[in-house]
Amino acid sequence: MRYIKAFVVVVIVSMSCQLVPAAGESSFVNSMGIKMVRIAGGDFLMGQAEGGDFDEKPAHNVRITKAFEMSETEVTNAQYELFDPSHKLLRGRHGLSIADDEAVVFVSWYDASAFCRWLSDKEGRPYRLPTEAEWEYACRAGSTTNYYTGDELPEIYHKNQKQCRYPYATELHVGRTPANAWGLFDMHGNVEEWCYDWYGPYPGGEKTDPVGYEDGDFRVTRGGSHSTLIYYLRSANRLGALPEDKNWLIGFRVVAADMPGTKPLTRPALAEHLATVSQNITKDVTKGPDPDKPYFR
Repeated sequence: MRYIKAFVVVVIVSMSCQLVPAAGESSFVNSMGIKMVRIAGGDFLMGQAEGGDFDEKPAHNVRITKAFEMSETEVTNAQYELFDPSHKLLRGRHGLSIADDEAVVFVSWYDASAFCRWLSDKEGRPYRLPTEAEWEYACRAGSTTNYYTGDELPEIYHKNQKQCRYPYATELHVGRTPANAWGLFDMHGNVEEWCYDWYGPYPGGEKTDPVGYEDGDFRVTRGGSHSTLIYYLRSANRLGALPEDKNWLIGFRVVAADMPGTKPLTRPALAEHLATVSQNITKDVTKGPDPDKPYFR
């Protein structure tokens, strides 16, 4: 009887496991036609220890304790405009993002967050923007190199990868380049993507389910975009933008999961040269010292 019981338990466990998609498998397709991919929890090294930019250091171990679903691609024009039909007026601005299946741009962080709240109400499940840690973890998909393709990004991913001061007409169709090992498309380039976190320096040390700072001036964007240098498309690269900004480079993708219960970090103290700046002019600057004579104060 012991052997029979053991056999029955094994069968039940095996059957139940089959109901949970493996990491990278499609979990579900929602009513917007957004395909969600399951990302299992795990550990990874966040940031870049060698090379990279100052704000990617120190590289530190991060643990993601719970699985979450992330949209397979960036949210498209057609999907976003089910929420905000007026956005159709922005299609094709500067020759960008014209088709239904191109990544939506000209959306602020607040627009992206409002879309998530609307989708949560509509679907009856929690949607939100990914945390910065979730984004890099999902992008890397187990890789430790500059890109999930290795230390070089193949040409197939390039979309006008040069520094551009002004908008340049570029096709932004989603899902046209190879996915990473976990089935996510366009994590390198196409458009930058809003993340949940306020931008700030890495504090160092191991972290579990980090959610960034309690407030700030800029929200994190990740992944780089078209019309910029390939260097800014690296897995570890961090960017930030004013949350009110609506421009030709930034879109977003969504996560289906509750927010981690982690306490946000206290906003770091300003450097002295920033803390002593006054926004109020108390003197008539046109009546200053004689510009023809040396002056020190």
